[in-house]
Amino acid sequence: MSSNTGLYPGDRYFKPFTKTWHNKPYPQTSPLLPELRTTGSVVFIAIFGRRIDKLQGETTAIVEAIDLSQSTTVDAAFVNAMKKAAESQIDIFIHNAGILQTNGAAAGYDYDNFRNGLDFNLTGAFNTIQTMLPLLAHQAKVFLISSCIAHVSLMPSSWAYAATKIANTKMSDYVQAENPNLHVVNVHPGVVNTDMNASTEPEGVRVDDVDLPAHFLAWLESGDAEFLKGKFVWVNWDVVDLKDRADEIK
Repeated sequence: MSSNTGLYPGDRYFKPFTKTWHNKPYPQTSPLLPELRTTGSVVFIAIFGRRIDKLQGETTAIVEAIDLSQSTTVDAAFVNAMKKAAESQIDIFIHNAGILQTNGAAAGYDYDNFRNGLDFNLTGAFNTIQTMLPLLAHQAKVFLISSCIAHVSLMPSSWAYAATKIANTKMSDYVQAENPNLHVVNVHPGVVNTDMNASTEPEGVRVDDVDLPAHFLAWLESGDAEFLKGKFVWVNWDVVDLKDRADEIK
């Protein structure tokens, strides 16, 4: 953890919104806190993948193999998953599926790579939203895992990924406006070493602990975070500082 009031040290891209910046979990977001437990809620996390063996190796939850770019397979996957969950309505939905396109300049960029990113990041999110909305509880919380790349300073050669993420952000803004009963939040999950981005972190950016986004999302579901409805937040931002600025943020 580092505390600062200016640019995050050694980083030319990230400008902290809170005076304290976190790279690791901290007590205020611990899922062991009684007020952060989701007992009695149905939590649906979209981590669909094409390889069922890969999913089963990483989680003990209900898993489905899926091509997010095809609406029929998205519909079928949700139906199957909901049957396994005893047809319960979804109280908390987390969309965490997508790909990272090949880097390259906008001029001369490969069309197939561009189209692939649109299919999985933008069309995939669109298809998921269409299927997910009727399955939600009336006041469900919807957390869309996005990326800071949608609104930070330009990262070299990353325009294709940034374009899909900012498009998804705007789509979620409309979902929130058209469904005021829901609680929609876009979340930058930090910079975590995953198979997708382990070798793509910009120079000078510190890698975050994998538990940081998980713990932050546990807090984001709680009543303490109601003021963030319809917002875009980063898991690195300190929750105490955020709560102190709740009126300003709203």
